Amino acid sequence: MTMLRWFPLFGLLLLLAVTARADSINIGQLQYLGTENGVSAFKVVINTSGFTLQSLPIASLSLSVNAATQRVGKLTAPLTALFTGGPGRSLPNCPCSTVVLTLTFLSAQPSLTVTLADGRTFTTQSMQMFNLHAAPGQDLKPGDEIPLTLVSVPEPAALFLMGTGILFISRKLARRLRSG
Repeated sequence: MTMLRWFPLFGLLLLLAVTARADSINIGQLQYLGTENGVSAFKVVINTSGFTLQSLPIASLSLSVNAATQRVGKLTAPLTALFTGGPGRSLPNCPCSTVVLTLTFLSAQPSLTVTLADGRTFTTQSMQMFNLHAAPGQDLKPGDEIPLTLVSVPEPAALFLMGTGILFISRKLARRLRSG
């Protein structure tokens, strides 16, 4: 019965770790503009004005359509990029049902930390993938779009704190099971 008293503490620690970094910010959008005269166009808008104090350094921006990829390197947000596909271009023209945008921030670490306009820090993965899907069994239609939303990741200190808490509770539970 005494080991049950630790479960509320464990639940509270888990809840705090999950809710502490559940932030997200919308930094732009990916939009299929349509296909005209055999050329398909996709627009990527990234604008962090009002969200961050500094511009976001981007190592690369890649758009994949039907297993073909077009890549643009070293950019700085805010930006608007236009990707086109068709004859003589690196991307095929549509019809297509899925488009994948890969956004890689310029960071030596697997995560990127920026200062938000309100002074808080925001940590996210340095590589993000966004998928624009058509409805099942259909192709993308002009105007289809998705938001580019960055989701925060837990800071290493929060993960360490949660890990040591789980280890402590596991050891207590193991001792009680062996003795009783």
